[in-house]
Amino acid sequence: MSERFGMLMDMEKLINIFRKKWWIFIAKVSWISLVCLFIASFIYKQEIVLQTMNSWISLILGLIAVVLSVIAMVLSFYNTERTNEISQQSLKASMELNLLIETKLERLISKTEEVGNNVSALKDNFGNTLNANYSQINRVYKGKSYSDQELDLDFENLFDDDK
Repeated sequence: MSERFGMLMDMEKLINIFRKKWWIFIAKVSWISLVCLFIASFIYKQEIVLQTMNSWISLILGLIAVVLSVIAMVLSFYNTERTNEISQQSLKASMELNLLIETKLERLISKTEEVGNNVSALKDNFGNTLNANYSQINRVYKGKSYSDQELDLDFENLFDDDK
């Protein structure tokens, strides 16, 4: 995997260089071909006619097109590899996120169960305390007699300010 990643990084460097200097490559090949054509005309002592120049330029532009199409093909393979690499990285990241969410959710569920257990224990404890206090109150006042009016509390009007 790291060898493949290293190869992709080398390819990325090459692509960046070509992206910056592709027009220089085409201009140099075109100018060098024209210079070679003129040098060949001096060596063979023939005049360069327009038809010969057109044929030569067509040949050179055809070679440039072949080179650029090969480069485009390599770029498409590079883009496919990068897409696969990125999808693998995003799949790995989503799996890690899923695992993290599951652990957090399990922790939250256990804390919620713990709080529920504590609340039910507090309810039981509070109920037992109320029953114990009620029993003590009954024991304290059991020997004394109170009239029904004295023990009858009016809870509905307890907080009325009119009385």
